[in-house]
Amino acid sequence: MTLPTRALPSPAELALRCLAALGWATVLCLSLVQGTRLWLPPALQTAGHAAYRLAFWITAPAEKLILNCYPLMDHDVPARHAPLSALATALAAWLLAEALLRLRRSPPGSPTAKGPTRRDALGTLARGGVGLVGSTALGISGWGVLVEPSSLALREYTVPIRGLPGWAQGLRIAQLSDTHYGPYTPLPHLQRAVGMANQLRADLVVLTGDYVHRTPASIRHGIGVLCQLQARLGVYAVLGNHDHWEGAEACRQIFTSGGVRMLDRQHLLLGPDGPGSAALGQALCLAGLGDLWEDEHPPAEALRGVPSGAPRLLLSHNPDYAEKLPEDLRVDLMISGHTHGGQVRVPVLGAPKIPSRYGQKYAGGLCRGPRCPVLVSRGVGMAYLPVRLGVPPEIGLITLVRA
Repeated sequence: MTLPTRALPSPAELALRCLAALGWATVLCLSLVQGTRLWLPPALQTAGHAAYRLAFWITAPAEKLILNCYPLMDHDVPARHAPLSALATALAAWLLAEALLRLRRSPPGSPTAKGPTRRDALGTLARGGVGLVGSTALGISGWGVLVEPSSLALREYTVPIRGLPGWAQGLRIAQLSDTHYGPYTPLPHLQRAVGMANQLRADLVVLTGDYVHRTPASIRHGIGVLCQLQARLGVYAVLGNHDHWEGAEACRQIFTSGGVRMLDRQHLLLGPDGPGSAALGQALCLAGLGDLWEDEHPPAEALRGVPSGAPRLLLSHNPDYAEKLPEDLRVDLMISGHTHGGQVRVPVLGAPKIPSRYGQKYAGGLCRGPRCPVLVSRGVGMAYLPVRLGVPPEIGLITLVRA
């Protein structure tokens, strides 16, 4: 009895496996180095971050299979995941190479004189259907991973405010939120967002948290680029949960040194020429809360001493805080971020997952809270997963009018 022998791989097959090995090494380097050090210069970050997002999707499913461990990196201990990531990327590269090789090999057997059977025809039809579905899914995935995250939409809102001072009629406020500079979002994308916001020539700019992502190395450039924002009445910010995870004090220091005023747990009274310039009874209050997950956020402290007749705009990274506002506390508009619109939106069904206790209610746009309207930005960057599909990054432009 002779054992069946397997033919040696052809040069093309060897080349494909070598290409897979090279891809494995590249993916591994991107995942382990770019994910925590952000070492690429800005000119190369767009391409580098796109490659990193692809690396993430290649590696994450294999890693999930190996140890049910997700995501690839912790905040402070990436080295602990290095062997696991190496094994995961190797497995993913091997599976991809084998799948491609199987596609190019001829099916076993030879055609008979009778021609193809009905079973052959059905098999061909089934393979064609699977190929069509697979190519469509691949195209949609590629759009969500590489194309849509690099877009920028402008969302405009007109919000009526009770008792709005005459000088603030038509006041224009630009909002940027959830820029998430880090391994998913490159610096040139944020520079485009800042340039687009400055071109709006808004009277006021508000920033509503989560400026950095996954690594403290993102703080200096991720916050610094936002300090280039300009507005006649100033630029104001609150922190989000990711900013606390990476280093709240470092974020505050860079904002303050760059001329951006922090409003965590405090307020200011705006007039036609900025803070402190309002005549008696003509002030517009702008206040900020600490992050709902990671900071103290007593609204009474943030709004203590505000004249009772002054309209109040409240910055809160997490829109869920709208459900906790005291009944006797006046807030005319809350401006938030955090939910990213879910980053993926399925027609009819909406977003599969929203980081909110209230489901789709605060997914994005102008929402109705129990005490006041809540304007929720869908964000500029990405977190959790490096994908946007049906939820493009956005900048908000809010125009205030008298109710």
